[in-house]
Amino acid sequence: MNAKKRELHQHVGDVLASRFPEVGETEPELLAHHFTEANVVDRALGYWRKAAERATARMAHAEALGHVDKAKKLIAALPVGAERDEWELAFLVTEGPLQMTLHGWESPQANRVYEAARVTAERLGRPDELFPAVWGLWLGAHSSGQHARAHGLYEDMFRLLERTDDVECVLQANHAGCTQMLAEGLPHAALEHVEQLLNNYQFDVHRKLGLFYGAHDPGCCGLSTSVFILMMLGHLDQAEAESQKALALSERIDHKPTVAHTCQFRAEYEIILNRPDHAEPYLKTCMSLSDKYSLAAYHNAADLMLGYVRVRRGDVEAGVRQAEAALETLKAVPSRRFHLPIRMSIVGNAKAAAGDVEGALAIFEAALEATSSTGEVWYEAETLRLKSEMLLALSKPRAEEAEQCLMAAIASAQKQDAKLWELRAATVLAGLWVRQGRHADARDLLAPVYGWFTEGLGTADVKDAAALLTELT
Repeated sequence: MNAKKRELHQHVGDVLASRFPEVGETEPELLAHHFTEANVVDRALGYWRKAAERATARMAHAEALGHVDKAKKLIAALPVGAERDEWELAFLVTEGPLQMTLHGWESPQANRVYEAARVTAERLGRPDELFPAVWGLWLGAHSSGQHARAHGLYEDMFRLLERTDDVECVLQANHAGCTQMLAEGLPHAALEHVEQLLNNYQFDVHRKLGLFYGAHDPGCCGLSTSVFILMMLGHLDQAEAESQKALALSERIDHKPTVAHTCQFRAEYEIILNRPDHAEPYLKTCMSLSDKYSLAAYHNAADLMLGYVRVRRGDVEAGVRQAEAALETLKAVPSRRFHLPIRMSIVGNAKAAAGDVEGALAIFEAALEATSSTGEVWYEAETLRLKSEMLLALSKPRAEEAEQCLMAAIASAQKQDAKLWELRAATVLAGLWVRQGRHADARDLLAPVYGWFTEGLGTADVKDAAALLTELT
């Protein structure tokens, strides 16, 4: 482009910026274009960044990436040095959540962005900018079932807190900590992270963090994670209250990926409590948002759970096919292996409800292998219990093996202080012992676990245990 045309573009940009400042707010990409053509790089990059952020806020993720790509071409032409690094880092931090939203938390696209951001931030010696890069790499490892790697990145985040007192970093470190510790089967440590997260979370200040970290709100994620923690610990009424808070906060924020995220967690919670009919409206909301805003990871998980719901409604063959197909997609894409053991178990439950005991048993055994290979152990006791129930349902029951599974489930639950998992496994084992004539053993096993519960007394699990104990006494 000749000098005259560059001068014309700069003149147009200057006039728009000075006489029509609202254009810079409503159409920053227009100013970015003129300053790009004029080769006024700093001003062009500032407006491309604003355009990307504005498109992201409108959920126009592909458009936002287009703005980022145009900025990156300008940055690549800058001379090597601190100015180039600063601009590169600014756009990498913007790009990371966009790649995660469109392609998944552990997608190669997102991983490349955060690796580049980490290198650049380290070169600049900027811990505040280094933190989002490490956080993004952590989320990728966590969501793909690489929990050993994720744990190391979790520790890196807390080491970075020694170099910065930024509240945003403190909040997001605890956001990572609560889900990491839950995955590792450390619910009390996870709950401490949730408390720290929520203590630091301020709606007016932090409501837009989902645009920069993992494409979902930390407050909603912390509340949703606490639901699983409190449920497994046996605090069932508290879990329900926290879930309602998460749903209310997601609606108040109205960030569509966060709403999908919260609805997905709520549906999973309902399915764990054996209330698939309650899960269906949340799954439909999640699917609708996923289709509209290209949230592939949420779509697959919701599709799997809807397959299970269809089975429970009586649409058995189609439901099983749907759940199995969704599971194969989740297993094939690394970034969609978040909660893989439980999602495999849901497919096992679908096959069990369809009467395919052998098929369900194979799924539960594969889920236990996934538990071992990924390090996501919080649902291990439940998977062992489900496997034991299939062993007992075989045409030739394998009672001794089932008893071993149940004893392992109880030991795993006790190690994690997971009272609900312990109650479920103890109820099944007590029932087995009753059928074997071991009534005193059954009562001695079940009574103390049941006696611990002071809330959630109307839930099916607590009522089943109470009914069995009544029969025994």
